[in-house]
Amino acid sequence: MTERTRHAEFATRGRCPPHTLPTDGKAARYTAAGSTSTPVVIAPMLNEHHATASCLNSAVPLHLAILARETSRARLLALGNPVGNRPDPVRVAEELALVDVLSLGRLQAGFVRGTPTEIHATNTNPTQQRGRFWEAIDLITKAWTSHDGPFSWEGEYFHHRQVNVWPRPYQQPHPPIWVTTLSASSAPELAARDYVMATIINGKEACRSIFDRYRRTAAELGRPGPVADRLAYCAYVFVGETHEEGLEQAKPQPLSPDVGPISP
Repeated sequence: MTERTRHAEFATRGRCPPHTLPTDGKAARYTAAGSTSTPVVIAPMLNEHHATASCLNSAVPLHLAILARETSRARLLALGNPVGNRPDPVRVAEELALVDVLSLGRLQAGFVRGTPTEIHATNTNPTQQRGRFWEAIDLITKAWTSHDGPFSWEGEYFHHRQVNVWPRPYQQPHPPIWVTTLSASSAPELAARDYVMATIINGKEACRSIFDRYRRTAAELGRPGPVADRLAYCAYVFVGETHEEGLEQAKPQPLSPDVGPISP
């Protein structure tokens, strides 16, 4: 039985073997057809939001699929997908799993809470955002890691009679997961799950508080060694035609309080 036939048989049965990639598989064809001749070493991050002019990317998986084809070495970070506002987390699991296959395992899967404009646009209850967010992530990770055929999901917010994501992610058991937060209250949950925690443009003191809370929780759980590879910070970088213009552009912005003095 050829590898291609074997995968077709498993797909028909609705069961998934441990990941193997056929030599004539989709990822191999797509990356070979569109890879750049010069190796790429950058690691781009893409963000998705809806119903707001502050973000013009409404489909992170679509752009990640393009980058998967046009790059060969870059890690591809989605930071992220507002899954708490999405009606179908399984669709998100399918899209990101396919990106991971197309990129031969270079996806970093990030999830965000979203913005108030998305809550209104999707008719979701603001008081349920936290619960929807964590349940969506739990459903996505179960969809990625279940290899014994379809399963049903009857949660508090999401209901699926049958979940059977195909193909599974290239990375096993699943791509690294990132989650953003602006509050130290989320740090213990993220540390307990061993997710990468990213905080965004919220100032030095707030950042220190969030990172320290993550470190303390990791230590309480007995996690050995430092957790620096689980902490990320997103900041603005301003440039100008001259040094003075760059400094002028970098004056405190409305979205970044407590940034502290700007180094010349």
